[in-house]
Order: sequence, then structure tokens, then C-alpha cells
Amino acid sequence: MNKLFLISTILLLYLQVAGQNITGIAVNINGDPINGAHVSCKGKSTGAITDNSGRFTLSNIGSCDIIVFNHVNYKSKEVSISELRVNSTVVLQDTTYIMNPVDIYSKPVIALLPDTPLFISDYEITDGHIYLCAFKNRQLGKPFLLFTDMNGKIVDSEPLPETGELYKDPDEAVYLCQKDYAFQLIPENDNLFMSEPFESRYIVNAREHWTHSMGDSLILRYYFARNQGLGYFIRQLPNDSAIEWLVYVDEEAIDRMSWGGFFDGNEFDKRFESQIVYKPIQVPVFFEENRVLAFNFISGNIEFLDSSGALQKEVNMQYADMSKIKPEIYFDSYTRKYYGREIRSGLNRIVEIDVETGKALESFSFKGYPFIEKLKIFNNVLYFLYKDYSGDEYKRLYKSPLIKQAVGN
Repeated sequence: MNKLFLISTILLLYLQVAGQNITGIAVNINGDPINGAHVSCKGKSTGAITDNSGRFTLSNIGSCDIIVFNHVNYKSKEVSISELRVNSTVVLQDTTYIMNPVDIYSKPVIALLPDTPLFISDYEITDGHIYLCAFKNRQLGKPFLLFTDMNGKIVDSEPLPETGELYKDPDEAVYLCQKDYAFQLIPENDNLFMSEPFESRYIVNAREHWTHSMGDSLILRYYFARNQGLGYFIRQLPNDSAIEWLVYVDEEAIDRMSWGGFFDGNEFDKRFESQIVYKPIQVPVFFEENRVLAFNFISGNIEFLDSSGALQKEVNMQYADMSKIKPEIYFDSYTRKYYGREIRSGLNRIVEIDVETGKALESFSFKGYPFIEKLKIFNNVLYFLYKDYSGDEYKRLYKSPLIKQAVGN
């Protein structure tokens, strides 16, 4: 009898002690463990820290009813003890989605050449200068080329027989590409000179394919499988050989091309399908000193590659809501920063990306400028074209500093 009483007492004490401990695991929305999250009873500062596997143990919780989870990169969350005993996995939401953006509308947004009635069709920035193709007073038959400093002060100008598009190649040279002919634009002592004309098809081909120069080799891009496949290959100039380097395919998009019961493969259906234009998939690739970054908008991951194209690691794009992200990446060659673009409820947001984690560092919104075009970022300043509907319709070049603000502030 005494032995039975002793066993019962020990069991009761064990259950009481066990009831004062709680264990679990903290993960993000992708199911990855969260290291360094602070776990505590509500109203108390002391607690536990999750380890590399996201696990935690809270001891001696006593009469605690609510457990609080805090992490600098995640939204705070409260979970009841009873919930934790049923499901010990706690999912924390990334603070990226609740980050308060800097309101660009309240910052200095400056129109370059504000007193000149211009309709700017294209522009490029390089070597501390801006090249612009424009029409004055919207006289579409009288285009001209402007050469300005970074503040919009006109340094030189040149009338053009016809308008054209500007192209900056990976080696930072700028070209004017017209219907039949193209010119390289050569700045010298605050003057702008144009090379002898050559066939514009060379620039058109370069714009479509050439992405980077690497010693005596070029990295070229090509699309296949109705624009749902994207390949990069290395063309070695000395012997004009080419090797395939990277390949990306959107398998789900290719599957969606199937018409199912509506497509029986007859000649008419095949001709009809061949005329459908599919929006090209986007995987922008950027080259750093010792690595290559590929922003894979198919999988939603930032991929880190070596020079041979071998995958070293990848992180999820968490800098904005994936359903609202535009498949665009802007690289500031001056500061070496990367930016993405999100459109939420018609509002443009430019987001500085921490490529090591895929998370947002800063966010900038544009309340007064809904339809911005041709975005470029240079030295922490955003440049964009915007149609001005005050009076006659003009399209001007604007710039705005991207002013830092801490995430979540």
C-alpha cells in the first residue's frame, strides 16, 4: 500500500512539473525554422530563444495562459497555452508585408527641365550625364536629342531627322537607334558627338540578346517554347563558339497552353495557337565580382550562382507580396543596391532588397504618380517618366531621392 502511494505521488509530481513546461517550434510562412525568436509568457520579459531549428522550451510557466513570440523580422504573435499543446508549430508572418513605406509624395519630387514644354520619349543615364530623345511643344515632326547633367541642365543638343530609342549596352556605351540607322553617342568635354551611322538591326539584336561582357566572351539571352523558356549562353568571341550556360522553363505556363477539350489538334487550331503571343518569362541576371545573382520570378527565389552557372544557394523573394510584385529588378550601379517594384491598389512601391535574405530593407511609395514609366535608379535617386496633364499633355523626366527609413518605422 505504501509502495503504491509512493508511485502515485511521484507520478503526480511529474505531471505537475511537465505541466509547467511548454515546447514548440517557430517557422515562417514557407515552413522554414526561425532562429533567434524571443518566446515568453505575456507580461513577462524573461523567456526562451528559438535555436537554429526554430525549437524552444519554456520552463516553469506556472499560471501563464498566453505565450508571446517576438522577432525583429516578423510580426509579433500571441498564442494560448491550450493551442500550443494541440499544435506546437507556430507560424510567424514576415514584417515585410506590414512595413510602412516612405511617402515619396511628401519628399522632393523634381521635374528636370520643368520650364521646357517637352514630351520625352526615351532617356538613358551614364557617366554622370543624361541623354534624352524629346519633342518640344509636342511637335512630333521635330525631334531632337538632349545631353544634360544630372540636374537637367542642358549641356548640348542636336536636332534629329527622326526620333529613335536610346540603348545603353552592358559596357555603358549609349546608342541612338532609329528606323534604319543607329549611332553611337560620344560625349567629349561637355559636347556630344555622333558616330558614323550603321545599320540599326545590330543594335536591335544586341538589345534583345546581349546581357553582359565577360573577358573575351558575351552572355546572350534567348527565348524559346513560346516565350515560356529562357536560356543564357556564353559566346566566346575568339573562336565564335557558344555554350549553354543557364536555362529556365515555366512548366506550369507551358501546361496552361494546352487547350484541353477545346483543342483537338486540327490544322485550324494549330494555326490559331501559333498566333497567340505569350508574355515572356523574366529571370534577370546580374554579375558581381565573385558571384552571379538570378532573380527567378518563376519560382520566386533569388539564386546565387558561380561563374560556371552552378547553383550555390537560393533565398525566397520576401521583399513584397508575390501576387503584387512586378517582374522587374532595378540595379543601382553606383551604390550596388537592388530594388524591386510592387503595385498595390494602384500605388507604386519601390523596395530596396536585401539579396542575402530576400527581405525588404526600405520601401518607397508614390501617391501622386500612378503611371510612372522607364524607371532607373542611380546613386540613391529614382528617375522616371510621367505624363503631365496640366495644360497640354507633356511627358517629363522626374527624379526623387530614395530617403532611408528603418523597416517597420
